[in-house]
Amino acid sequence: MKTCYIYPQLTLDFPNLIDDAVDAVDQLDKIIKTKLCGDGYKYMYKKAYDFKKAQHPFSYFQGTLLKDYVNPNSPKCPNPKLGNWLIRQDKTLWDTKLGDLSKKVFKIQESDIKTKIKDIKSTPDNVINMKAKSFKSPSTFGKVTARAMTRVPVIGIAVSGVIEGCQAANEIKNGEKPVKAVNKAALRLTSTAVLTSTLGAVGFMLFGPVGSLAGIGIASGLNYLVCKAIDKI
Repeated sequence: MKTCYIYPQLTLDFPNLIDDAVDAVDQLDKIIKTKLCGDGYKYMYKKAYDFKKAQHPFSYFQGTLLKDYVNPNSPKCPNPKLGNWLIRQDKTLWDTKLGDLSKKVFKIQESDIKTKIKDIKSTPDNVINMKAKSFKSPSTFGKVTARAMTRVPVIGIAVSGVIEGCQAANEIKNGEKPVKAVNKAALRLTSTAVLTSTLGAVGFMLFGPVGSLAGIGIASGLNYLVCKAIDKI
């Protein structure tokens, strides 16, 4: 049975990929209409915030069918206490010890910026907007790293890890050495997370949602090649 490279990628970032696709279509629509209509009637793409200066934290539940069932403020949430707990776990790599280490190594300073993006706890009667994070660092690489980590939900990593674990188990069943199978699975997961988040972050910083979608697309192609090379080890 051949290893499938697309599932870990989708489980890592699927909800935010959909959001980016919707925003990208809206952005392109406004650009095209502005060009066609000229000065007579201008359409403007209304940014949720200045994407050149900041990056909003990605969520694993936001934008999915589970959103209202996880939102403790929603009448559809069967267990508000559990909903609150799940939302607390729905953090990004930037909010982990790895993020703290990156902050120290690259001397990164962060600040909050208001956005027009609804927070997962938002309801029609009580609209709550999330805050994006603006990063400053002496190193461009540090700045990009911070933005990339803000795009990786920890739950997405966990779900992708389970899928990679199943694939590793299948490889062991087919005769692969356990240590080698586990190492290859870890490399595939790391490749998926690093390429998708980094190229998506760079694309978003330069061109907004369209750039984010393009960056993720390029990352998917590169990740496929990398994973094929890993499997040949």
